[in-house]
Amino acid sequence: MLGQTRLEFIFGVIIFAIILLYIVTQINNIFSTTINDYDVDTSKAKAVNAMKIILENITYEPYEASTAKIYDLNQSCSYLDTLDIGTYRLKIYNSTSMLLFCGTESLKPPKIFISKYIAFIEESDLGNVTLEVW
Repeated sequence: MLGQTRLEFIFGVIIFAIILLYIVTQINNIFSTTINDYDVDTSKAKAVNAMKIILENITYEPYEASTAKIYDLNQSCSYLDTLDIGTYRLKIYNSTSMLLFCGTESLKPPKIFISKYIAFIEESDLGNVTLEVW
């Protein structure tokens, strides 16, 4: 019986192809998730480092901010571009108002959001430093 194939062989090939396609799809999902997690972790490490540098530049003691230093930072926001954190938004608040805004006005939700509380030396007031990274 030349030229004839059995029905079981055709079903076997189809099932093998479906299983192979499923395995390839699952491997692709695992690698894409791993790459996405790596990107988020790298961005978070850079953002935490940038927040530490920013806090060190505006404080005399840990988390005790100087309004004069915040004003100086406000005059040179472009210095933050050298921190290699990508697209960012930095906000510094005291208890009543925003003292500093640097970065972009994006409506998209940020990938990384870091917030730290600070105390102002001159005013005996509390504040907040927020860094958002996309």
